[in-house]
Amino acid sequence: MEYNAKSSNPRFFFVTLQGDYGHCRIAWDWRRLAANTDTERVAVHRSRLIVAASTILVAAICFAQLNRLTFIRTTVYNTSDPTVLEAPVMPGFIQQSPDATGLIKFRRHIAPLLGQPQDDISKIVAIQHWVRGQENDYQAYYARGPMTDTTEDPEQYLEEQRRGLLSACRRFSYILNGALLTAGINARVVSVSGSLNRSTRLSHNLVEVWIEKRHKWILVDPTLDAFVLVNGEAASLLEVYAAAQPGAKERISFDQHGSHYRLIPLEEYRRYFRHIYVAGTNALFDGYRYGLLESKRITFVHYSGPGIEPYPERKKELLLAGLVVTAGLAAFLIVQFVAELLFWFAGVFMPARHRAKGTAPTDSDDLAVPDNREVAAITRSYFRRTPVSAIGARH
Repeated sequence: MEYNAKSSNPRFFFVTLQGDYGHCRIAWDWRRLAANTDTERVAVHRSRLIVAASTILVAAICFAQLNRLTFIRTTVYNTSDPTVLEAPVMPGFIQQSPDATGLIKFRRHIAPLLGQPQDDISKIVAIQHWVRGQENDYQAYYARGPMTDTTEDPEQYLEEQRRGLLSACRRFSYILNGALLTAGINARVVSVSGSLNRSTRLSHNLVEVWIEKRHKWILVDPTLDAFVLVNGEAASLLEVYAAAQPGAKERISFDQHGSHYRLIPLEEYRRYFRHIYVAGTNALFDGYRYGLLESKRITFVHYSGPGIEPYPERKKELLLAGLVVTAGLAAFLIVQFVAELLFWFAGVFMPARHRAKGTAPTDSDDLAVPDNREVAAITRSYFRRTPVSAIGARH
């Protein structure tokens, strides 16, 4: 079907439809057709706004659910096998390279502590005292201000600490982990929390250190400047976890090796050990970082022992995907609506500019006939909605 539009009257235009069985000529009131088109445009805009509002609501729900979870910016794997955490090296663990430039550079900070021969426990105690001594209790617990936890690089963390910037247990843990690695002692960051919902604020970061002579990991709390003991003996993360469970008969205590920094009440401390996580790498000087978009990402392994719910990794992935898709769609629809709104304002206020200049458009200008492309588009739209049998009755 072919379209052709001609008019000698500014109010009407004529459309000739040429088909296989002849042709017909229809006169349409352009003003009425334009009004119908505007009504349809408003309906389209209203539909887009409803869809945009719905997607914003879904995105807000996804964000609220994500914001409740711990470790939302990395991958968490679940294991119910305690031997995975007890092994000297976890399956898939990425070990720090001893030749990394950052590690060698960081060693200068603790070089005075390594001058005399000493066993691993003595080295750990000396390094732990040095790490905690960079920050007093006031700065660690009572000072108020913005927190800086945007890195896992021990060098950067130490610089921020010395500048007086505030942080928390996380900074102590990563600095201690880096310092132990530069001393040739294998260590890894671990995390504990009282709930999978981070809004409870029951979470804490610590360090586990491998003691070759004992062939076991021992848990060190750099914030308290203490070894964590179970029944008076240096214990691993799993041993402290077992002793912290309700009804356990084991006794948890701290050994600060002569320091006197503030301790957390034991009953409160036990509540942290509902969920335990172990970092999947200690390669902090090789560029491994915590973040969704990091090419070298620090992942964690969550221990889901008897009676412990697994970490909802699949749920988190679905929520992240939903947030990205709905937020992107909402942004696209809003930008499109705003752009069309700006064009509409331009069309409304341009005549006002003409009138201000004394060149107001005439009636014939207001009723200007569109070109053939506009007529063709409008006519196609009309005939998609209107049966051929109804054309004569309407026009």
